[in-house]
Amino acid sequence: MRFLRNINAVLVRELKRIWAFPSYMMLLTVLPVISFAFFAVVFENGIPHDLPIAVLDEDHSSLSRTLTQMIDAAPETAVRYGVTDMDEVRSSYARERYMPWCSFRRSSRRVY
Repeated sequence: MRFLRNINAVLVRELKRIWAFPSYMMLLTVLPVISFAFFAVVFENGIPHDLPIAVLDEDHSSLSRTLTQMIDAAPETAVRYGVTDMDEVRSSYARERYMPWCSFRRSSRRVY
């Protein structure tokens, strides 16, 4: 019985805190509704497919080529651009040709 009294005391204390600070009430009511609406709009047409991705392969190893093929094989992504350096990534990103990109640095096989 003491356990239930303690639970009740904690519940009353927390409800008083929620009502005392309007920001808590907003975090518990308004923001979940906004986030639900956001994701409902984003995924209205289902899961996105063939999102264009750029790959910066500085390693040129069989591992990096295999990983690039695996990324391209996923239905959500499509490797559309092979870039040669970070400047090309930045300029294409600024022109909004693509948003995501993947980089394989030299000696990617080393584990640090």
